[in-house]
Amino acid sequence: NALDENDLWDTLKILGIDKAESHIDFGDSEKLVNEFVKQMYIEKQKVSTSKGQIIQLKWGMRAYHEIKMSDVLQFVASIYDVNVADWKKQFGTHDGAIKIS
Repeated sequence: NALDENDLWDTLKILGIDKAESHIDFGDSEKLVNEFVKQMYIEKQKVSTSKGQIIQLKWGMRAYHEIKMSDVLQFVASIYDVNVADWKKQFGTHDGAIKIS
């Protein structure tokens, strides 16, 4: 349940959020991600892989306590215009908080 930091930036760029440019709503997006790390919503870890060292991002302690995964799932599903049940396999076992029929 980790995301390569480069994959995050590639995905955000598709959504119009580029770490090299100031965003109209979020400002300096790289600074914002680092603030989420500082506030413990995201954890960053350096991981050695066959491609060398990468940075992985994981759900932070505060996120686990304050944010429902089902709300995140609903939000992402709405962005992709898909039914939440389509992602049952990916999210159904994350933390037990998501119940999809």
